[in-house]
Amino acid sequence: MAERKNLANMKVKKKSADDKPWEKMYTGKAADKAANKPVDKAKATGKSEDRTKAAGTGKTADKYKSTGTGKAGDKYKSAGTAKPVKDEKSAVKKIVKEPRDFLYLLPKKTTAKSLAKALDFLDKKAVEVWDDECILEITTKEGVITFEDIRESLEKNDLKILNDLRTKQVLSCDYESTNSELVQKVMTTFLKEFGGKIGSDTEDFEPFVPVEKL
Repeated sequence: MAERKNLANMKVKKKSADDKPWEKMYTGKAADKAANKPVDKAKATGKSEDRTKAAGTGKTADKYKSTGTGKAGDKYKSAGTAKPVKDEKSAVKKIVKEPRDFLYLLPKKTTAKSLAKALDFLDKKAVEVWDDECILEITTKEGVITFEDIRESLEKNDLKILNDLRTKQVLSCDYESTNSELVQKVMTTFLKEFGGKIGSDTEDFEPFVPVEKL
């Protein structure tokens, strides 16, 4: 059984004026692009030749050909000595793994079993439930996605806001950024099946977050 997180003591954070919860989620940085190597000037035998001439021949070389091979070279080569420059697309992107969270606000109460049943596209072995506490865990190779009911641990002011929003249940979700694609698929399924909104961990649960921003 996967080890679950205890989110019962989760506190609602105060929202600052410039708080944009979903924008904080995206901090992955691309690796620096490969730098182009400088092109050497073509060498001639005994005398300095123009860079467009092939070494040792006295004839003007095609600017896209390397001397001595007869084959077309990389467009970044000059005749004779330069090595091909790596394509920018070959630069490796650095994957950043970071924790993320949001609140799922439901218009009516449901169970962990019902939530799990809606996820028929997942391997059953990857899904675990604790129905008495309404906890759902999805285990992936990137980590664990956890849904837990936290409404009972919220303060009176929070409950008043939730009542105004016609929210009967609040599930806290914790996951790794590398699982964001799967979380989006899960939440698309939940919203279609159970309705509700994706809220922020703020004083008034706003702004509401679109699925594609998870």
